[in-house]
Amino acid sequence: MSPHVFRTPAHHGGASARGIKPAILVAAALAVVLLFWHRQARYEGGSGLALSAPAAPQPANPPVNLTLAHHLLAMTNLSAVTTAALLDAAGAGLSSADTRALVQLHQTLYCSARLNVPDPPGSARAPFSNSTMFVYDKGDIVSDHLQGLAHSWEGQEIKEMLAAMRTPVPQTPADMSRPKSWRAPASPFVIDVGANVGWFTVNAAAAGGIVAAFEAMSNNVRLVRATLCANPWIAERVALYGTGLGTNRTDCHILSGTTNRGDGHTLCGQDPEQAAREWTKNTGHSYEVRGSISLMRMDKVIDNDVQVIKIDVEGYEMNVLRGAEELFKTRNVWFIMAECNVAILSEEGKKEYLRFLDSMGYYISGQSFEGPFLDVADITSGKDIKLPGMNLYCVKKTLRDANTMAKGRRLLTSGSAAGKAA
Repeated sequence: MSPHVFRTPAHHGGASARGIKPAILVAAALAVVLLFWHRQARYEGGSGLALSAPAAPQPANPPVNLTLAHHLLAMTNLSAVTTAALLDAAGAGLSSADTRALVQLHQTLYCSARLNVPDPPGSARAPFSNSTMFVYDKGDIVSDHLQGLAHSWEGQEIKEMLAAMRTPVPQTPADMSRPKSWRAPASPFVIDVGANVGWFTVNAAAAGGIVAAFEAMSNNVRLVRATLCANPWIAERVALYGTGLGTNRTDCHILSGTTNRGDGHTLCGQDPEQAAREWTKNTGHSYEVRGSISLMRMDKVIDNDVQVIKIDVEGYEMNVLRGAEELFKTRNVWFIMAECNVAILSEEGKKEYLRFLDSMGYYISGQSFEGPFLDVADITSGKDIKLPGMNLYCVKKTLRDANTMAKGRRLLTSGSAAGKAA
């Protein structure tokens, strides 16, 4: 694996559109057409791309007026369009940037059709800064905290993510050996896998990040869409991919507990109703199937350097990471914060998890992006390692090694728990 790569985005292919319902294809086709308009307007607006001169002067088309679009869009069943169906219908040839533009157009059309009005059923409004988030009205732990007095959730993890977003990184290969030349990205690219109701997504966007949010459960997606519609200043920085991530393009099921509705568990190749009964029996909590979900590979839709990836998918993290191997090999992904729930993974699953992250070129800590870091020899030998919590904080080895050689420099400039304690 190349230790660090700086290059321009590549193009990735899409999957077949066979089996997609006609109503979904109509909406997908509409979004693709609007993407074409968007790209043409961008090109003709002076992006520097050469266009062929017309054979004869053509009358200028009037600009498209979308002020009444909601009357048309409400008939296209946009609420039923999934990200996977949309990208399947778009077919091969979309770059990572165009994929993001298409996903954001989907969100814009959804809001234009006023599908967020009235508020989603079973939802409540929770304050975020001077804005509003949509959460579950009851039966969800994250939502209960966001509606509580603190209006917060996983404060340490949020601080770690924000600190990593502000961390200077090299901009070119030559910068790698000169840490003093590193710069924090003006708009760090953040990937939120398992976005839930969007807490990490809105925090990253509000801090200036450009966010790719992945969420598979339809009820969670509906809440995040409503939040984005209510907060255009956040929506312009977020692409919501309403799909799960895994090792291949497939369809599975998802279940969650009745006391923690937004906390989805991915089920592939299992009878979902039987799995729900077994989870209920084994945990003592009632679980229900929340429907079918799509899965895609991360490295098929993302081809950018990434400042931070956050992953919280209830034991499915390894599948997400394996579906991002090409991204790790061809791009710089500087920081990864991922849940590691041994109760779900098992001890052997945890060891495999740690070995994989090590093989992808990361130092791993169970406490913060500043360490202390696990011994690489202990990881590769399969030694039993006691983790202090359920999160892993991973830093690209080449980044930390180069920084360590510059004496007196702290990798994270501020914000991390360990950094503050140092």
